[in-house]
Amino acid sequence: QGRVTLLKERKDKIATNQGFDDGVTVIGNTKIDALVGNPAFGNSARFDGSGDYLQVPDSDDWGFGTEDFTIDFRMKFDANINTGFVGQSADGASTGNNQWYFSHNSADHMAYFYWKDGGVTNAYYGINWSPSADTWYHLALVRNGSNLYFFVNGVAQNVISIIPIGTRSLGNIAAPLRVGSAPDTSAPSMSGGLDEFRISKGIARWTSNFTPSTQEYTQDEYT
Repeated sequence: QGRVTLLKERKDKIATNQGFDDGVTVIGNTKIDALVGNPAFGNSARFDGSGDYLQVPDSDDWGFGTEDFTIDFRMKFDANINTGFVGQSADGASTGNNQWYFSHNSADHMAYFYWKDGGVTNAYYGINWSPSADTWYHLALVRNGSNLYFFVNGVAQNVISIIPIGTRSLGNIAAPLRVGSAPDTSAPSMSGGLDEFRISKGIARWTSNFTPSTQEYTQDEYT
């Protein structure tokens, strides 16, 4: 059976095909659904684009510091919209001084990674990307030292470095983690599906082109 997992340092998972685990707040009509076309895993988290997301309690696991990290997942849009995939905001507004997000903006056909804490923007990157609706993709965001990589279906993208990460520390944002939405009011929640969502702290899982797994993820020392 398919599952939707968020694997973190304490080996918690946010969802299985039976429902969402304790400790995860389901916002709106988010549910587990067998979405058509999911290439490998069957069931997925389903968001209807109207206030849906998953909320996970704040954790030091989301403060990456200067460590390598990887955020990866499978996703599809029901409609190609401006949306956030994951992030945190301690201020609750797009102008806040303490927030981070990984998102897609359909207006300028780009995906972004942005991190600001204590009023200082420590990382800001983008890639040109125009996904199609009703198409499954594997996305991966990877920090390896002073480098940041974006992969779409295992293929490294040309990265636009607006504010390079360098050796900066990505500090802990004191706020819940949102999955399937921007962490503030800057973008609507996602309309579509997410599956095999994973945050890995302490490892750059890929730094060159790769073939995304066709198997459900298993836990390791980084998840």
